[in-house]
Order: sequence, then structure tokens, then C-alpha cells
Amino acid sequence: MLVLVAGLLRRYVPLPYAHFFQTNLIRIDRDSLDWVFISAPGSNVLEFKKTEQGWVGTQNERTLLVPDSLIVPFVQPMFAMESIRAITDQELDSSGLQTSSLMVIQLRTTEQTLVQIGIGRVITYQGAPATFVQIDQHVGRFLVKGDLRSPFQTNLNAFRTPGIWHWRIDQIQACQLNWPDLPALTLERNDSTGLWANTHGVTVTQDLFVQWLKCLDGLNTAPYADHFDPVAHPDAQVANFDFYQSKDTVRLNFYQLQRPDLPEVLRNYPAQAAFSATYFVHSSQNKGNFFAITDTAKARQILAGPGRLEAVLRDSLAHDTH
Repeated sequence: MLVLVAGLLRRYVPLPYAHFFQTNLIRIDRDSLDWVFISAPGSNVLEFKKTEQGWVGTQNERTLLVPDSLIVPFVQPMFAMESIRAITDQELDSSGLQTSSLMVIQLRTTEQTLVQIGIGRVITYQGAPATFVQIDQHVGRFLVKGDLRSPFQTNLNAFRTPGIWHWRIDQIQACQLNWPDLPALTLERNDSTGLWANTHGVTVTQDLFVQWLKCLDGLNTAPYADHFDPVAHPDAQVANFDFYQSKDTVRLNFYQLQRPDLPEVLRNYPAQAAFSATYFVHSSQNKGNFFAITDTAKARQILAGPGRLEAVLRDSLAHDTH
């Protein structure tokens, strides 16, 4: 009878021990968090530190300013961990907590480690994903709800903004094209005539202009060009194009390196498209990144302008000179 009563009490009365194994396991002040450290097998260490400028991510000697709006949901799974039960000694060998596949996450202030979490295997438990974890704060090992491993199998690129712009090309109303040694050329869309034109009689059909814009739009999937430094190549810029919507402007700066100008270490990796590229682009809508244009033919088509206007302008300028 005593055993039965004790069992009923344990099941229905919210004793502290029962509550401990049902609620969040991480009991720290989230606002005190200054540093997130992630060590995952097969990846370089990924760190996020809070600075006066905001959160800064670092990996493989590259740094990136990361918005708070990305950091908060990223660490949320740690604070939302709910245990299913403690791990038995018999499960320890298969938990992944004592092998080279262990993932380690540290949540820290500038002075101390608040908690260190080891993340082991993800299994299916009662038809749902569950993860083996070890939490130093409790000196305990638990099976917790959900897949806690996948969200942290990431890299710094996941926190970068891809692409040159985030516009619909049919909303572009005007552009200014700038090539070296040529006067700036401004074109405005005229919906009544179906032409892009300027006051000096230069025109481009809507079809040609849209075809050119689609080439530019394709650069939204261009790879990052972390190795490119325009300061080291002050003469590399070959064009800049400004695009206008009703309330916004985007400038695209284009660069070209001759093959001998590529750093020696990069010429040793011809299979890596971003490293072997000679054309690069930077967007005012994505100031922290440069992108490699790996398709040389596409780069030349873009730089020629809609309807190959650069050649038209140079021919016209040469004719006027003579």
C-alpha cells in the first residue's frame, strides 16, 4: 500500500524532482550571454561574440556582423531543451557523448563559462526525434526532446546575406551605366513605348533590357569571393551600374583581375570556381560581401550593357572625335 501511495504521489504531485525533468534544463540569464562557442566534428570552430557594434561571428579567420534577429533564434534551442529522462549507464556507449562525433557548445559571458553542452546522437524515441546531451551545469546526461544537433551543424556562411540585390527586376524604373572613359548613360523605362531611353536618343528595347537584367539577377546565386580585395587592386574596377526604384537605389561595382594578378596561392586551386574567377561584383545592398562571377561569358555580357551599349557608345565617341 505504501508503495502504491508513493507511486501515485510521484505521478500526480509536482515534486521538485519531477519538475526538474520536465522543464527547461538551461537555467541562466539569457541577457548575460556574451559569447557562443561551437565546436563540431569536421568543421572549424564557430564563435559569436557580443560587441559594441553588435554580435560578430568568426570562423576560419573571417568575421561577420550578425544581426540580433539571427542570433536569438539560433541559441533558442539551447534554452528550450526539455529532458525526457536521464541516460542510463547502458546507453552511454551508444549515446555519442564519448566519441569523436561529440559536438560541444559553450554559452559564456566575457568572464566565465555559463554552461557547456555536449551534443551526441539523435535518435527516434516514441516516434519523435530526441537527442543525447551532457550538461556540465547539472553534471548530468539526458535524453532531450527534438533534434538538437542539426541546428548547430552550420557555418558562418549561413549568417551571411547572399545575392547582389533583393528586388524584382520588373520594378526597376531607371539605371545609370558608367564605364571608364565614357560619359555616364542614364536610361529610363517608358511603358508607353516599350523602350528604355534617354534624352539624347539612345534607346534599348524592353526585351533586350529585360534579358540583360535577368543576367544580373542570376548573380544572386554567385559564390562569395572572400579572397578578393579591391584595395589591393585599385585599378581593377571596370564598371559601375546604378539602378533606381521609386524609393531605393542599388549600385553594382564590377571588377576584373587579369590571371597573373591572382595571388599565387589561389592559382594553385583552379578547380575552385570562386578562386579561379577573374570577374567580381559588389552591391551596395550587400556591403559586407564580394561575389565571384564564375561564368566569364556572362560577365562579359553584363559588362557590355543592354544591347551592347558600351560598344555603341565607344563607336559613337570615336566617330564624333573624327
